[in-house]
Amino acid sequence: MGEAENESDRRRHPRRPIGEGALVAVGDQVLVARGVDVSDGGACIEVGAESVAKPGDPCTVAIPGIAGPAPATVVATAGNRLHLRYSKD
Repeated sequence: MGEAENESDRRRHPRRPIGEGALVAVGDQVLVARGVDVSDGGACIEVGAESVAKPGDPCTVAIPGIAGPAPATVVATAGNRLHLRYSKD
């Protein structure tokens, strides 16, 4: 089984690809971004440059017409992508 299959298997919510603009606030940094994909549990956001965000950081994400603003947590980073899990309030 490939790595992509393993990651897909562990997801609870199906992801939907998007290409919409987004804003992510992490600490005092507000990032203009693009939503890569979203699900009921989180989102993958691509920022214009590498962010100082790290796993465990709380943030707020807004994707106009799709999601938010919603509280979330950074669960992983990969280059200029932030993987976010929506917070349960």
